[in-house]
Parts: sequence; C-alpha cells; structure tokens
Amino acid sequence: MARITRKELKSDKFALEVEHTVNFFEDHRQEIVRYGGIALVAVVLIIGYIIYSGHQHAQREEALARLKATRAAYAELQKVAKESWADAGVVADLRSLIAQDFRLSQDQVQPRLS
Repeated sequence: MARITRKELKSDKFALEVEHTVNFFEDHRQEIVRYGGIALVAVVLIIGYIIYSGHQHAQREEALARLKATRAAYAELQKVAKESWADAGVVADLRSLIAQDFRLSQDQVQPRLS
C-alpha cells in the first residue's frame, strides 16, 4: 500500500481542475469569444423566427376567422334577399360590401404571388 505524502494531502483535486479550466479559457479566449458570438447570433435568429412565425400565425388565424364570418354573413344575406320586405338596393349594396370584405380577407389568408 502506497503512502500519501504531505504534499499530496495538501493538493486539492477540485482546485486543480478549476485552475486547468481557467488556464484553458485564458489560452483559448479568442476562439471562445468567436464561437460564443456565433452561437448567440444563432439563438437570437431562432428566437426571432419563432416570434415572427407566431405573429404570422395569429394574423392568419384572425383573417381566417374574419373570412368565415364574412361567408356566414353572405349566407344570411342570401336568405334575407328572398324575403318580400327586403329592399333590392340595400341588398345589392350589402352584397358588394361583403364581397369586398371577402376578397380582402381571402388575400390575408392566402396572399397572391405577383
């Protein structure tokens, strides 16, 4: 069985590993800063894309809900137009407004490529 010397007892493995780590970071500081910056830019870009994508999704969901409501309004207008008391001029104006709103909503849900 080997004897442990006084010097070996005084050396702390944790302190030695910390010293090696600090030395490593001091020796490779330029590379660490470079690759850390690249990693930071990548994380910022990913987070930005996630936020942008979520915003786009919310806008499209809102436009889709509006499109569905416009279609429902047009269906109700068709029922009202068949009634005897319905004014044809008012119904025609409402039809044109609903059609315009429908086109705008449709463009928001599915943008046309120019």
